[in-house]
Amino acid sequence: MEVGVIVNKYPQHRSRVKFVYDLGAGLCPVTKEPLSSIITVEYEPTQLLVEARQVPKMIASMQNEPMDMETLVQIIAGELSTALQATVYVRGEFILSGGVSLDVETTAYILRR
Repeated sequence: MEVGVIVNKYPQHRSRVKFVYDLGAGLCPVTKEPLSSIITVEYEPTQLLVEARQVPKMIASMQNEPMDMETLVQIIAGELSTALQATVYVRGEFILSGGVSLDVETTAYILRR
């Protein structure tokens, strides 16, 4: 999965970036029903920035794969963290059938050697 990044022209500034995406994301691994979701991505940029329109494309590439929502959020965080070489926080708010909601939060860190 490729994530588009661009060079941060002002890496000396301490910033926090937050994107909120309101979209369907994934299929329930048990019922195979589509899930409604809001995905929030936050990170503190260093040398790279994410192309905002790339995240929904990345999520859409996984929409037809049945997977639990915890895994989906972890994949998004891991892919973005690797691409950005930064710590990334991802929250998924999912509406399941029967009116059940599920919130999943994860943080992906870049391990420095």
